Amino acid sequence: MTQQAMSQQQQLMQQNAYARQMILSTARLADQNIASINQNAYPYTAGQATVINVPVKPAGLLKRFLINCTFNVAQGAAETQTLSTFGPANVFSNITLNDLQNVQRVNTTGQHLAMVTSARRGFPIGAAITTDSPLGYGANNNVIKAPATVTTAANLYMCYELPVAYSDTDLRGAIYVNTVQSTMSLSLTLNPQFFVAAGADATNAVYQSSTAQLGKINSYTINVFQEYWDQLPTQNGQPILPMADLGTMYQLISATYTALVANTNYSIQFQAYRQYYSAYCVYDNGGTLNAGSDVNYWSLTSANALTNFQRDPQTIAFRSRLQFNEDQPKGTYYFDFRAAPINTTAQGVTTLNINASTVNANAAIYAGFEFFAVLNQLNMMGSIGSQ
Repeated sequence: MTQQAMSQQQQLMQQNAYARQMILSTARLADQNIASINQNAYPYTAGQATVINVPVKPAGLLKRFLINCTFNVAQGAAETQTLSTFGPANVFSNITLNDLQNVQRVNTTGQHLAMVTSARRGFPIGAAITTDSPLGYGANNNVIKAPATVTTAANLYMCYELPVAYSDTDLRGAIYVNTVQSTMSLSLTLNPQFFVAAGADATNAVYQSSTAQLGKINSYTINVFQEYWDQLPTQNGQPILPMADLGTMYQLISATYTALVANTNYSIQFQAYRQYYSAYCVYDNGGTLNAGSDVNYWSLTSANALTNFQRDPQTIAFRSRLQFNEDQPKGTYYFDFRAAPINTTAQGVTTLNINASTVNANAAIYAGFEFFAVLNQLNMMGSIGSQ
């Protein structure tokens, strides 16, 4: 990079920092309910997806969405419905957010979104720590809650945080939506495998039946809240905007990988022109989720076969416990790169590898990635594909 280019880059970053600080110190943070969906009689049919399209309010500098759900679930006949490992995190099988240029910012599962939020917050999403507090603190409210078994109609509650900007103070990824020339789209897909039969793989389901009879959804309510900065500071009648932040996409993308072979490295390639902050993987060993007993190790390698790390399941679990203050669900592996993001532009080809000790029929890796990408590099960016 030439000295002139460096000077221009430094000037851009200074302007961005100034705009960001002005917004955080003077703009008003607005929080509005942009959708309230009430379905009083939902004809749930296994394998049939229901897609809910939510109109995004064209106002201000978009920060995030909050999605709150209540489902009334019941048995289908005389069976017992048992909560799956990931339970209400699987309410939505897909959440997609396309920006004003129809570029996908988010295309992932509810399960991945829940786990990323837990990692970012440092504790399991929606968890309330039960304490011996004489002031009444504890798990008192229905924030995220689901009955362990369903033999009669009962309510299930789930809340998701869908970030657009990276954080409350880091505005990378924020979108200025105050325009009517183009529109954004947010879609929520109700899980077509909300219930699965006895003997089926329940990894991506909410409940599993004790028989072939599936459960049912009597009704549901979904509220979507949009959080954005309003009354932005202006200069010469124009809003002051952090252009470098707006030119950066914060993305959450998921993919499925199959055809694993026992005791052989299976590689998941990180794509070019991205800066990875985390990778979340579930090793679904043909319908069985184990606490590391079917994995030899995970490793991260970059160009020229440089091994960044090689970790056994116990070491990964220890690091995850430091991150979440809890153990993750069985079969789950979380890799956090926030302290030193994986920059594939600088590091070259980078792969996350699993070496499984046992591989059952229909084994799969369900992976979710959290990364930044620069909008003007989009045409050079490959997609994260399934294998």
